[in-house]
Amino acid sequence: MSFEEDQEVLVKYPLTQAQEDGPRAYWPWVTGYIVMECGDKEWEVCLTDPRLVTEDGDGEQWYPTCFRDSSEIQERA
Repeated sequence: MSFEEDQEVLVKYPLTQAQEDGPRAYWPWVTGYIVMECGDKEWEVCLTDPRLVTEDGDGEQWYPTCFRDSSEIQERA
């Protein structure tokens, strides 16, 4: 499977420390979009799920990014 830049996707990502410490198979699917392909079947994904947004002292919102292979990314319907 291949993904394009700016394509909206679902990606496996932990929302809690307990999930992060547990098996990746139990991580929830969260919304995001492809930032860029960075390896053979590996992409950088910007996570847009509102539960993951943080704000700095100036009120600017920051969205985390992560690197995932094709087994942890799926197209959004």
